[in-house]
Amino acid sequence: MLALAALLAPAVASAGNFAECIIESVPGVRHQQVLHAAIRACHDKYPAGIDSVKWGSGRGFFSKYNSTDECFAAEGRETSMSSAAIQIFQACNRLYGNEPTPDWENGIITPPSPR
Repeated sequence: MLALAALLAPAVASAGNFAECIIESVPGVRHQQVLHAAIRACHDKYPAGIDSVKWGSGRGFFSKYNSTDECFAAEGRETSMSSAAIQIFQACNRLYGNEPTPDWENGIITPPSPR
């Protein structure tokens, strides 16, 4: 029973966060003003923004997607604005991706995602 609860926890924990708000609000947006309104509405609901969403929190036993690319391909399909597509990609990446880590040996530091 505990094993089942552990498998379900990531899917339940991710419900109702900034990234999911973006994925629900932004796909299909065709005007910059509408995009800004959608982002503001998500920030009003989740003031801590994307930084409050744990990396990979969308993954789990009942997750809708298995990867960032799968999420982005499905959710970004109807989005022609590049700025809206960037928002969708960042949300998908936060939910289904892995936290970037620095490569100290090669001097590569992955910058934090833009806000």
